[in-house]
Amino acid sequence: MVSVFGHALIRNHAAAGQRTVDLGGKMLRDEHLSTLEAEIRSGRFRASTSLSLNANPLITTLPSLDGMDALQRLSLIGASSLTSLPDLSRLTSLELVKLEGCAHLRALPPLPQGVEWVDAHLPPHLCSVVPSAGGGS
Repeated sequence: MVSVFGHALIRNHAAAGQRTVDLGGKMLRDEHLSTLEAEIRSGRFRASTSLSLNANPLITTLPSLDGMDALQRLSLIGASSLTSLPDLSRLTSLELVKLEGCAHLRALPPLPQGVEWVDAHLPPHLCSVVPSAGGGS
């Protein structure tokens, strides 16, 4: 049931065309991320300005978010099994990424030009290795 629910939830958010996409606390797993990627590629999330995958402790990675042209905020707070993220440097509208509680994340991806990582939104083990991405430090 969780499997079917996750795919349907993502499709419903994509069809709704909302600017804020809150998929937080929905028991999403890696198996659902192919649906998220397909909906992003279809252009259904092109106008979304905020994506939250907070409190989804079973996801380990994210698909490319390229195509979310208006995305300003990405929040993965409490995605405790997350180990990797896609390159975010092509998301030119991106302003803020929150990764609090992502203790298994191995590295930080590049950010768009002029966007910096904010230590307050990072897991402690990555605060000292913040990459210089687009002028960030």
